[in-house]
Amino acid sequence: MSNSQRENGSAEAKKSDLREKKCSWASYMTNSPTVIVMIGLPARGKTYMSKKLTRYLNWIGVPTKVFNLGVYRREAVRAYKSYDFFRHDNEAAMKIRKQCALVALQDVGAYLKEEGGQIAVFDATNTTRERRDLIQGFVKENGFKVFFVESVCDDPEVIAANILVRHSNP
Repeated sequence: MSNSQRENGSAEAKKSDLREKKCSWASYMTNSPTVIVMIGLPARGKTYMSKKLTRYLNWIGVPTKVFNLGVYRREAVRAYKSYDFFRHDNEAAMKIRKQCALVALQDVGAYLKEEGGQIAVFDATNTTRERRDLIQGFVKENGFKVFFVESVCDDPEVIAANILVRHSNP
């Protein structure tokens, strides 16, 4: 066997090892259901990132679905169309928001346990300690992995543009 054949064989072995490491990492990430929790203030790009990430993961063969809490909230409540719904002193609205989160988490659980999903993206602000504790408890109780992603943007022009895009789209 010549030196070049040995080097070629060695290079192929290294490539094979690298492939195995990549595959084992991907398997590790998806060997048990995973909940990716988006965190951030409104108009910071959470939904945009959720959709892009979900599209990519599905494209590479990882069954993934977004659970956008805003959709659940809009289905549950049509009366609140202003900021009053999000005030911390509005106890009735806080109960509704928590109930919407619980329903969304139930759907996350059903998707990961019964529908063959591997990754669920929980898309909401999730900025309070109480909400994160609720999610942590849900994840632990169900044996899921959790991955928190915080979206931070403090550029007023970007935030204003995000708000305009949101309100101009149906």
